[in-house]
Parts: sequence; C-alpha cells; structure tokens
Amino acid sequence: MSINDRIIESLLFASPEPLTQKKLSHIFDRDVPDLKLSVERLNSFYNKNNQSIEIINVAGGYQLRTKQEFSIFIKKLFKNNFKIQYHKLHWKVCQLLRTNSQSVNLQ
Repeated sequence: MSINDRIIESLLFASPEPLTQKKLSHIFDRDVPDLKLSVERLNSFYNKNNQSIEIINVAGGYQLRTKQEFSIFIKKLFKNNFKIQYHKLHWKVCQLLRTNSQSVNLQ
C-alpha cells in the first residue's frame, strides 16, 4: 500500500461526508492521486486480509464503512449510546425551556 493510499484511508476514516476527487485536489498540493484507483487498491487489500471494513461509492464520493455482516454489532453499540445522548439532549432542552420561561415577563 502506497503512502497516498494510506493518506486517503485516513481521510476516509476521518471524513463525516463522502470523499470526492475534487476534495482530494484541495488536500494535496501537487500530484493528486486518483481516488478511484486508491479505493480499488484499498478494497483489494481489505478483502485479501479479511478485514471488517470496506469503501463504498456514495453520493459521487467514497466512504469507509463496516461490512454488512457486522452491522448487528454496530447497531447494538449505538443503540445504547443513542439512549444516553437522547437523555442528555432532553435534559438540556428542558433546562433551556425553564430558563426561557423564567426570563419571559408575561403581563
């Protein structure tokens, strides 16, 4: 795997949205690698080494994701985390509503 492939892999891992060739051209100063070719090499590497991740084409770009066969475990991970985050958000909203209602002068 080339250094450019490793850089692209790290960008895919960190990016919250699909990585495109255009975005890549803004990241590399010169000698911009071909994103599609790097993705092909990375996916080939993942398959040869029986990795649990893959890169897919989404919305004109590419994203790193967990393979479908492991989705049940990811769902369990986020199911519990979602409940915790929801309760924290609910508490913050209640605090804001209470603060705003106290500051409003109803006459």
